Amino acid sequence: MAVITVFMITSFAEKSPVFSGKNNAISEDQAKNLNNSGNNSIPPPVKPAPEPKPESESSVEPENVTKPDPPDAKPETPTETESQGETESKPVPDPTDKSELENAVIPVKKPDPKPPVPVHPQVQEDRKKFVALTFDDGPDGKYTSAVMDILDEYKVKGTFFVVGQQAIKFPEVIQRMKNEGHSIGNHTFSHVNMPKQSIEEMKEQITKTDEAIKDATGETPTLFRAPYGSANAQVKETVSQMSKTLVPWSVDTRDWAGTSVAGMMGHLKKEISPGGIVLMHSFGGKNGDLNNTLQALPLIIEYLQNNGYTLVTTEVLLAAKG
Repeated sequence: MAVITVFMITSFAEKSPVFSGKNNAISEDQAKNLNNSGNNSIPPPVKPAPEPKPESESSVEPENVTKPDPPDAKPETPTETESQGETESKPVPDPTDKSELENAVIPVKKPDPKPPVPVHPQVQEDRKKFVALTFDDGPDGKYTSAVMDILDEYKVKGTFFVVGQQAIKFPEVIQRMKNEGHSIGNHTFSHVNMPKQSIEEMKEQITKTDEAIKDATGETPTLFRAPYGSANAQVKETVSQMSKTLVPWSVDTRDWAGTSVAGMMGHLKKEISPGGIVLMHSFGGKNGDLNNTLQALPLIIEYLQNNGYTLVTTEVLLAAKG
């Protein structure tokens, strides 16, 4: 009996539009017939469940995927600057963006420092008490060499202002001056009083002496001393135009006048001061006698050294004065 009941229900379900799935709706007549049959246990029609929508690929973002930059994005190129072992990245200004270029900080290379001005080795000593010994009117065949012998004995360098016509006569003495490290200056060609000369004559006096000195030493002097110390404005201008340094003196020993050794020392002690330039001679003198100079020179050197002075050439002294 149970088998027959299952068979009837199955057949009914296959023929019923409600269960067949062919049509979910039933007509009114069909409903009445069902009600009249006395079977009230038929469930109401079941609506099919909606199919699930596939998930959008854009709604789920896979992990560890790099997003592409938007089309209008500007790439940043990092620049590396080393700072105490660490690397710092900074964006480089966009060359197409004028506002970024205007505000960009452009590194400026600092100019190389200027090299120091060379200083004569002796200038590095105590320049406050420099003194220069100078000798005029030579060279000759007697006194000039004797003066250099004394200077060499005391390891002192002097400055010789030579007369051109004497340089022509004694070129070997000029050569010795250079070889022993003494300075050589121009003292005109024939010991003329320069203010009484025309400009052309002054230039000739200087030029001819330069040539005589250069023939003996291969060098043109840059120092000039006017005979008698006589130099007006015109002389100074001419000397400057010829690229010479005019060198006066501050202490006159008056050896040229035949002054005694004691007298010469008296003048020196009275007039000497740091930066002083002492005038003596290596040719000429009263009646051509300069023995007083040879006798006084060792005493002058010893006095100056014992009182803390450093004896240097005129170039070194002028360089120290700046």
